[in-house]
Amino acid sequence: MGDNLFKERLFVAACGEGDRSRVRKLMRDKFDVNIKILGGITGLHLACSQGHIDIVKELLQNKAELDIRDNDQTPLILACSQGHEKVVKILLENNADVSATNKNGATALMGACLNGNSIIVSDLLQHHAQIDAKNNYEQTALILACLGGHEKVVKILLENNADVNATSTYGATALMEACLNGNSIIVSDLLQRHAQIDAKNNYEQTALILACLGGHEKVVKILLENNADVHTKNKDGVTGLYLACSNGHTDIVKGLIQNKAEIDIRDDDDQTPLIIACYLGREKVVKILLENNADVNATNKYGITSLMAVCLNGNSTIVSYLLQHHVQIDAKDKDEQTALILACLGGHEKVVKILLENNADVNATNKYGITSLMEACLNGNSTIVSYLLQHHAQIDAKDKDEQTALIFACLGGHEKVVKILLENNADVHATNTQGVTALMAACLNGNSIIVEAKDKHEQTALIFACQGGHEKVVKILLQNNADVNATNKDGVTALIAACFYRKSVIGFLQHQAQARTKEKNEGQENVIKILLESNIDVNARNKNVMTAIIAACYNTNNFSDLLRQRAQTDANVEDKHTPPLASSHEGYENVVKILLAYNANVNCTTKKGFTALMAASGTGNSIIVSELLQFHAHIDAKDRAGQTALMAACFGGYEKIVKILLKNNSDVNATSKRGSTALMAACANGNSVIVSDLLHNHAQIDAKDDDGQTALMTACFRGHVKVVNVLLEHNASANISSRHGVTALMVASTNGYDVIVNDLLEYNAQIDAKNIEGDTAMMSACQNGHVDIVKMLLDSNASVNIQSRVGFTGLMLASYCGHIDVVRLLLDHKADINVRGNAGETAISLALINGHYEIEKLLREHGAKKENYRRGNSTMDPSTSDFKDVMLPGFSAAQNLKGATRSFPDESTETHLTSLVSTLPDSLKSMNQSLQPFVRDREHDMIASKEMKNIIITSANQVNFNVETTKHFALGDINIQNQQCDDDDLQEGDAESTDDGVKQTTNATDTPLPNFEQGKSAMNETSNPILGQQGDRDTQGGSDDESAEEIIVE
Repeated sequence: MGDNLFKERLFVAACGEGDRSRVRKLMRDKFDVNIKILGGITGLHLACSQGHIDIVKELLQNKAELDIRDNDQTPLILACSQGHEKVVKILLENNADVSATNKNGATALMGACLNGNSIIVSDLLQHHAQIDAKNNYEQTALILACLGGHEKVVKILLENNADVNATSTYGATALMEACLNGNSIIVSDLLQRHAQIDAKNNYEQTALILACLGGHEKVVKILLENNADVHTKNKDGVTGLYLACSNGHTDIVKGLIQNKAEIDIRDDDDQTPLIIACYLGREKVVKILLENNADVNATNKYGITSLMAVCLNGNSTIVSYLLQHHVQIDAKDKDEQTALILACLGGHEKVVKILLENNADVNATNKYGITSLMEACLNGNSTIVSYLLQHHAQIDAKDKDEQTALIFACLGGHEKVVKILLENNADVHATNTQGVTALMAACLNGNSIIVEAKDKHEQTALIFACQGGHEKVVKILLQNNADVNATNKDGVTALIAACFYRKSVIGFLQHQAQARTKEKNEGQENVIKILLESNIDVNARNKNVMTAIIAACYNTNNFSDLLRQRAQTDANVEDKHTPPLASSHEGYENVVKILLAYNANVNCTTKKGFTALMAASGTGNSIIVSELLQFHAHIDAKDRAGQTALMAACFGGYEKIVKILLKNNSDVNATSKRGSTALMAACANGNSVIVSDLLHNHAQIDAKDDDGQTALMTACFRGHVKVVNVLLEHNASANISSRHGVTALMVASTNGYDVIVNDLLEYNAQIDAKNIEGDTAMMSACQNGHVDIVKMLLDSNASVNIQSRVGFTGLMLASYCGHIDVVRLLLDHKADINVRGNAGETAISLALINGHYEIEKLLREHGAKKENYRRGNSTMDPSTSDFKDVMLPGFSAAQNLKGATRSFPDESTETHLTSLVSTLPDSLKSMNQSLQPFVRDREHDMIASKEMKNIIITSANQVNFNVETTKHFALGDINIQNQQCDDDDLQEGDAESTDDGVKQTTNATDTPLPNFEQGKSAMNETSNPILGQQGDRDTQGGSDDESAEEIIVE
């Protein structure tokens, strides 16, 4: 059988390459020339798609099926789509079905029309191809030819009386396609054949609207000469004039106006062509519209005028045009914003100058009380600020939050603007509703300003400056006798604020702006030193019982200055983080040594019971572990999840730390609340050295967790071959089952670890053991396509016809999932082909459910009964798609685990054939485009004519400008690909290397220990030994003393 399979694939490859001599030689062996590979490809398919006329003739002479299908296409469709005229001719001479369609309803004529081959189109029509046939999207050959812009093809179709007014699912006509593409010759031909010029698609777009959208001047002219309606709107109220104005097509705009297009027509948002042209800066269009008396003061539904729109854009030329045409300069939108406020917001200096010269109201406010001056100050534009002040802007005006221009400038950190305001006598003592002064605001940005005022939260400028790490500001404040011990309402002092700041720096440093953050970090440490040199209370606490040293230990690695000031090292905070814990989890060895020297409490815990020893063990720092043990750290302390430091080290794979802990008599058999042990954690990590050390220290090898899972099951799930061998050599039981009846053999078979399966069988694993669903190891291997494991199990006398609780056999599972090699293997071992499941399912009905027609054919050849096309009382008709929604009942152990792909009998042939097929998508590129749903609107159909619209300005002048220009193409997918059983729940994982040298694919979100029973490739010991909560990653082992991945502590 293997030799035949090899020759069949070699034969198909030879057809695709045009190797006539090899094809003839292989055909002498008298095997089926219609053999299919890779999901349905035959030699005739490849020969036709590549244009090998001699091969095509040879195959047809040897009774190749003329209309045979791969997954989708017939040879004729392939040849037409690729433009192989001679191949098409011989297929037609042999009576190929000219009306056959692919899964998207596309015919050979449609493929030829989209490809633009007029000779093939003529040949097909001579052979009575249905000229007005429609695909699944109701597109005809004429629509597709217009889409492709093929003038000669269009002419032939029209001469053969193609329906010129046929519409697609979305209402698109051939004329619309031609107008959107801008082909004036095709447009003229269609109009001569009485194409309906004002027809609308589902979005109420006409040919004229689409031509205007595309900017096709010549096409627009032809349409206007043929009396196209210039006033028609799409469903959003947009006209051709609106689109032409938004895109700046001046000649089209002129032509439409000359043809009496309504110049002030509004869309559904009340926007006029002038408003959109102004916003987009179309100077020539604006000039044309104004010369034709467009309403310069029209507003959209948000109250935006053309002047406001252009002030957002910043086009001073258009602003001047509008002012010359008497636009209302101080008009307000619905948020009471004026053109001047919007220009200041945008920072458009030239526009602001023109408006002020034309007497715009400099002190107008929006509904929030914001003035033009405030906007300019917040943006930091000193030139505009100066302009406004020269025109008598009120410098101390307040918005509704009582903020002044000076406060805005200070918040933005704009020193030049602040200087201008101060020179103009701005009030430095003004406060907003929160009690914040300009000086306080300046401190947040590092400006050197002195103040003792407190805001409503009782924070002083000094606290603000310390929090920001602004060394220069702190020095100036202290030189001016700022109260160094003042606190806010939460009891936070300047020192606590300075020490705690680094918490936010650490996270920020890991992502971006590293240089700037490093600068601020150094400034922060300098601030701490400055404060320590002052008469500060170093042990002051805030209301959460946090002192400066706790803040410093939690967030920085340099705090010996504080210790010299005799800070209390064991001060606790409310969330139970203490200095040694916070420092050890960061891996700072020197910090820990200093803390221990000052009698820090080595056994303090977090709220979740997490200790410093656990943190050090989980991050791989053996030096800190040894230091903590010397200071009598509780070695077997447990966190709230019942996990110990030993479990943390085992899960991390830190051999040196495990040895240290075992040498110090750590309890090797301690269990977590879920019954997990250190041995299970080590098996999950895959470190055979640690596993051996634990076993030598009398770890209970067959201990079970709360789900009845053992260390051996954990190692089998992960695919750790060496660990499995170590466990078996130490007499681990291969036949223990979990609470759900799962054994180690089931786990290895499900995941495709053939080496482990072989090892387990050598240690007398029960081959036909069942879980509570009645599934066996062989069923799992069949379902996932692990053909080598299935063969191994069958050779070891596994029962081929054993049934699960729902009556399924291995053959039924393999048939449903499309694993044809497994099916063949099972049939060779006398699998019962007609056995039924509890609901009447059979192998052949399950194959049909998923469309595995090769398997269906194979089962029929092996004697599947005709009545087995029924599932229960329902008929499984392979010619319909009804059966595809039928749900397969009762999969248990591994329905979410990945099956293996089929292998070729010869590696060189596999490479050769795969290489050949991989070249097809490039050579069939045009057909690929033609075989996808043709959709062209914002979601499905043509480009929505809502393009260039919706100036939506809300509150502080937000503009939402929506441009939709999607364009997709037609017909279906011709890529020839291998079919496999798709599992919707499967997710690709990350490749993980272990000391076994075995690559294992796991989900990136795997947690430490496995839960096989519910069919999940996940771990059911939900606690990471470090985190004490649902784990969300695999921890990789590493060198004991390397800087480990940061452990998150509550």
